[in-house]
Amino acid sequence: MHCCSNSESDKIDKFFSKKASSFLETFQKNGFEKSQRHLLAGLSKIPVESKTILEIGCGIGFLHRELVKRGASFATGVDISSEMIHFAEEIASSANLTGKTKYLTGDFTEIYAQIEPADVTVLDKVICCYHDLPDLLEKSAARTRSVYAFTLPREKWYNRTAIAVMSFFRTLTGANFHPFYHRHADIINILNKHHFTRLFQESTFIWESYVFMRNV
Repeated sequence: MHCCSNSESDKIDKFFSKKASSFLETFQKNGFEKSQRHLLAGLSKIPVESKTILEIGCGIGFLHRELVKRGASFATGVDISSEMIHFAEEIASSANLTGKTKYLTGDFTEIYAQIEPADVTVLDKVICCYHDLPDLLEKSAARTRSVYAFTLPREKWYNRTAIAVMSFFRTLTGANFHPFYHRHADIINILNKHHFTRLFQESTFIWESYVFMRNV
């Protein structure tokens, strides 16, 4: 993440890399989470046929590969975790999607200049992992032609409390990663500045899923 030094980024890489195999096992057992199904439902309103996809914080990549299966022409996945990217590449290969997918390891805010603009950008539970919200949104919006979709914690007292407690204890123990709480209005204002308007919104108890479309 942009606020981290190289050594801290390495530790964050290791933190998420340790979770890669469990993410795969959970998906194979349960499929998409409800919030992810909401995100896919919102994106089905576009539709995504023949469009290019950029997924920031892609993890093992099931969301953007689902969009490719639904007709998207190409998907680029970016993640700070090298092991997540390793799994994503292996799964894409086994699904015969190597020619329609590309993967990059690193902090998006640091490598975004290397990334081609996409029609659709997806950030599933990623915004709450970034300290510098404007930097992430400005750079990702600049790489988005048409549709900006994301999921983040709902603006509820229990989410604010949980994130504050997690952040306190992770900081207390010297951890190099903790979640962040961001006001939805701040996100919407930045996207509006880039001429995006809300197309879809749906929530679970914890998560809020949004899809925005750029006015042309």
